[in-house]
Amino acid sequence: MQQDIATRPLLWSWVGSVGGKLERQEMVRHMEGHEVAGKGFLHILQNYMATDMLSSMRYTDLLHQSKLIPIPRGVHWEQYRLWEALAAGGIPLALSQHTLAGLAHVPLLGFKIAWIETWEDAPAYLQRVQANSTVQAELSVWQKHNTQRYAQVLQAVASQMAQTVCGASAGTQ
Repeated sequence: MQQDIATRPLLWSWVGSVGGKLERQEMVRHMEGHEVAGKGFLHILQNYMATDMLSSMRYTDLLHQSKLIPIPRGVHWEQYRLWEALAAGGIPLALSQHTLAGLAHVPLLGFKIAWIETWEDAPAYLQRVQANSTVQAELSVWQKHNTQRYAQVLQAVASQMAQTVCGASAGTQ
């Protein structure tokens, strides 16, 4: 059972490298210089396989302790951070422009995402979440919805993979 959004100690968290990734650099610039920085966790890596990388257990714990998980674009619009956030029961925080590109499937799959226009808007959005119990209650509803929807998507993917594998192996006999 995952921890409800309302009782998670971190307002947000993000771990990753920013080198050569302009959107990530912009997100970090707006988050680290703002008072919401003290309500979250930011760990910038030198590169993907950096020696200061967090253990997978520590990273997973961070995700499970975070209400919102920013998902700035990296190399591609689609990224594993979205799925990590959903698996951990956090609410992904993303730019609305991404629905026009690689994250267009997210609303189609029925997930609730906290959309903002620019990373400059992130600190104000996070402050509103922190200060407003109505917004926190809405995020709790979103969390329950996303948890159920994530389980359905996983089941559908597993079922499709099983059909593909079993169908392929049945055809070779």
